[in-house]
Amino acid sequence: MKNSRFMKNSIINDKTPFNVIEAFKATRTNLMFMLDSNETKNSIVFTSFAPRDGKTTTCLNLAITFAQTGAKILVIDADLRKPAIHRYMKIQSKPGLSDYLGSIDDITPSIYKTEVSNLYVLPAGTIPPNPTELLISKNMEKLLNDCTPLFDYIFIDAPPLGLVTDAAIVASKTMGVINIVNCEHTRSEEIESIKQTVEQAGTYYNRVAKNLDKEENENE
Repeated sequence: MKNSRFMKNSIINDKTPFNVIEAFKATRTNLMFMLDSNETKNSIVFTSFAPRDGKTTTCLNLAITFAQTGAKILVIDADLRKPAIHRYMKIQSKPGLSDYLGSIDDITPSIYKTEVSNLYVLPAGTIPPNPTELLISKNMEKLLNDCTPLFDYIFIDAPPLGLVTDAAIVASKTMGVINIVNCEHTRSEEIESIKQTVEQAGTYYNRVAKNLDKEENENE
C-alpha cells in the first residue's frame, strides 16, 4: 500500500504543487525545441546512472506535460529487466515490447491508451532472457520507424546505464539521451561514464548493423 501511494504521488496530477508542474513545463519547452529541430527523429531515451534516480517518473511526467499540449505521445518501456511504466499508468504489462521484438511474425505492437488524453504506452511485456539482444535487433529499429509518423513524440524509458548498456543501445536509434541525475548521490565521474558509454555503444551498434546488412546481402 505504501508503494502504491508513492507511485500515485510521483506522477503529476491536480494535487501536484504548482512549482513542480511549472518545472516540468519549463523542461518541456526546452526539450520540445530540441526535438522539433530534428527533422528525422522524434524519439528520445530517458536513463540514469543508478536505480531510483527518478528516470521513470521524469519520463512519464514530461510525457504527460507534452500530451497536455495536444501532442500525441507514445511512451515505450524499454526496461526489459525491471519494468515499471505499466504500474504507474495502470495498464496491463503484456503483451508488450519484448513480445513484439522477439516475434518472428509480422505482428502489431501492443500499444495501450491511458487515462491521460493523447498519451499511449507500449509496456515492456514478458520479461525476456536476452533483453540486450532484443533491443539491438532490427525489429526495434522497425518499431521506431513505424511509430515515428504516428506520434508527435516518442519517450523511451530504459534501464540505468550504470548497470547495463541497454539505454545506450536504444539511444543509437533515436535523437539522443536524457540522463536523470540525482543531486544527492550522483557523482560527476558517473555522469561522464554515461556520456562515454553512450558514445561507445553508438559506435558498436553502427558496426553490428553494418555486419548484419552485409550478412543479409550475402544470403540473398
